Amino acid sequence: MSHQHGETDTVLIADKDPDIRLLMKLAVAIDADIEIVGEAADGAEAVELWREIDGPPAPDVVVLADDLPFRSGIVAGAEILAERPEQKIVLCSSSVSGQLRSDAAAVGIATCLSKQHLDCLPDVIDELHDSG
Repeated sequence: MSHQHGETDTVLIADKDPDIRLLMKLAVAIDADIEIVGEAADGAEAVELWREIDGPPAPDVVVLADDLPFRSGIVAGAEILAERPEQKIVLCSSSVSGQLRSDAAAVGIATCLSKQHLDCLPDVIDELHDSG
C-alpha cells in the first residue's frame, strides 16, 4: 500500500447490515496499516461512536452507508463534518448515482464507493489518508 512511514489508518465503519460490516472488515483486513476502531449499525450510533472516539486518536476515515437507519449516511456525515470539517468520509451505496455523489459532495463527504466494490476500500482509505 502507499504508507511510507508505517502509519496506521484508523477507521470507523457503519452499515445496517452486519454482513456488509463484515465484508468491510474483511476488505480492510488485508492491509496491516488499517485498524477498525469502531463499528455502528445506524446513523445515530455512528455519530455517537465517532464523538466517543473523537481523538486522539480520532478515526482517520469514517465509512458510512447511505441507507443507515435513524440518520442517513449523508445526514450523519454532515453532522460529523459540522463538528470536524477536515474529517475524511466515504459514503458507500448499493447504487452510486450522480445525484448521490452530488448530495454527498454538497455536505463535504470526500468520496462515494459502490458496495459492489468494497475490495477497493483499503485503497480508497489510503488515498484519503495520504491526501491529508
